[in-house]
Amino acid sequence: MAQFDNWPMFQDFSFQEFHFPVDRYEEWEAGRMVASGEVHFNIRFKYNKGSLLNRKVSIDVFLEGNPMSKKIVSQVKFDRATTSGERILFYIAAEQTNVQNASLYMLSSMLGYTRNHKYYDSNEPIVASVFTINHNVAKVSFTFGNPDRLIEFY
Repeated sequence: MAQFDNWPMFQDFSFQEFHFPVDRYEEWEAGRMVASGEVHFNIRFKYNKGSLLNRKVSIDVFLEGNPMSKKIVSQVKFDRATTSGERILFYIAAEQTNVQNASLYMLSSMLGYTRNHKYYDSNEPIVASVFTINHNVAKVSFTFGNPDRLIEFY
């Protein structure tokens, strides 16, 4: 398999709306695969720049036709997109939250908080990662905090 693109570290990332057609998934807990299979739906990322009065950015992620709604919500809203090595990260960095995650803590300490508080449901991801090859989306993963798990879509 080709190598993922390498992005500069911690650069704000803005983009045009993009879609990723999903054909299969893998779900991981504690470093081992707990489920996998064929699925067919579309993930759409939409960047909202904000207005002159309210410069708050938001990124809407839609899992269109989501056949796995018990495992992952069909719509997620993130506050920030940033580059990080082989991935583009989408996240919310809240001062008060019901999840403990080392990656979110690191992002918050380096780049600042994006809001005061955020409560996550068990099927709501805390981070989305987009991996590209030649600037085309090759994989999208979602990290969860209640409990710690990962779902990767290909």
